[in-house]
Amino acid sequence: MFCGAADGRMIPPFIIFPEPKPKTYDPLSAGLEGGAAAYTKKGWMDSVTFKVFLEHFHTSAGSEQPIVLLFDSVSSHIDMKTFEFAKVKGIELYRLLPNATHIMQPLDK
Repeated sequence: MFCGAADGRMIPPFIIFPEPKPKTYDPLSAGLEGGAAAYTKKGWMDSVTFKVFLEHFHTSAGSEQPIVLLFDSVSSHIDMKTFEFAKVKGIELYRLLPNATHIMQPLDK
């Protein structure tokens, strides 16, 4: 996942890999400075991974608050604890239409 600000700044990437996690090789050691990774059964986002992404986003996005994050409102992103975390950290979550990232998310264009 890549996130960018209106002024052109980008946060380090967040990559989701399918399990199993490699035992001897860290894919992020190949030069993605500041990047983060998660592993899920199929390599797709789930509610736990979305929370991990928000933690990465919070530490990388800067100190100006609030921050608006546009995201796909597919059901795997919906979790009350995640929304509470975002609220405490000053991240305003703006849900786009479910499964419409190919149409609506700016970085997908």
